[in-house]
Amino acid sequence: MTTSESATTISLDQETIFGSFLSGVVLTFGTRLLMLAGVFGSGVIIARWLGPDGFGAYAVVNVTVALALQIGSAGLPSANTYFIARDRHTVGPVWANAIAFALVIGILLTAGVLALGWLRPSMFGGVSTRLLAIAAISIPFQLLFILNLNVLLALNRIRQLNLFDGLLPALVLANAVMALVLLHQQLTFLVALNTVVGSALSLVLMIYLRRVIADKRDSRPLRPDANSAATRLPADVPTTRSGAKPFSSSAWITPMWAKPRAAPPPSARPMRGRRGGGGGAGGGGAAATGEGEDTGGGALAQPARPRPPRAARRASHSRRCRVFSLCRMGIPV
Repeated sequence: MTTSESATTISLDQETIFGSFLSGVVLTFGTRLLMLAGVFGSGVIIARWLGPDGFGAYAVVNVTVALALQIGSAGLPSANTYFIARDRHTVGPVWANAIAFALVIGILLTAGVLALGWLRPSMFGGVSTRLLAIAAISIPFQLLFILNLNVLLALNRIRQLNLFDGLLPALVLANAVMALVLLHQQLTFLVALNTVVGSALSLVLMIYLRRVIADKRDSRPLRPDANSAATRLPADVPTTRSGAKPFSSSAWITPMWAKPRAAPPPSARPMRGRRGGGGGAGGGGAAATGEGEDTGGGALAQPARPRPPRAARRASHSRRCRVFSLCRMGIPV
């Protein structure tokens, strides 16, 4: 390939990347405008048909659910995007961890909101416990929806991300028109309809993402890996040199320098190695065998095990980071 051909290829690749990025930005910006229009339109309809009291109760319910999601997510959506984008092979277990996290933490958040509504109803401005319970049911599904959207972002599915992200405000607007304008129902029916539609959309997104991840043959199995951290028994600690600086190790249980060493037999003669060979039987033996470096104190030098490949060390590091992040983020604040 000549220099001109290579330059042409590089320029074409750069144009493709730039065009894909620009189209994604334009699509995302347009989706945000449509979402803003849907939220504004549904607010106008609710304020017009339900009055100030109904619109205030609707705002309290929405803010309660939004705060619960913001606190309960614990930064996991951004963490999933980072880890999956860094290594696409981990999308299966990371997505499975997200599903388990959303279900467990979402149920706990729902129970917490219901407990606060029953113990301290004044915190919610006089909103009925029934209305609050209907809205709180959607918390696990909304958390699942947010986590799945960030997985789509990590997989570079920008069109599908904007599609599902823009459907929710559009469906809320459609629900407001159907429940208030056409059916002449009250706020309780509208909140229940939004809960059902939002939960169904979250399940549809989860099923779609499940098929997308299953089609990736290079991905790891779709199961949570929070309990599969690599640990080693003390006997599996790599061999080290006595008296010298210990080698690096990935063992988590027993430090390398804590591994017991067998005492030399009484008939053993001390060897004092010198750099570059030297006097004495010990120095000559060390020079003859190529072990001319100082072993530090007269103990026999033991061969070191070969270090694992770089890919294996990187995978082990990523696995430890995921487990540590999930352990930190899985504790409710």
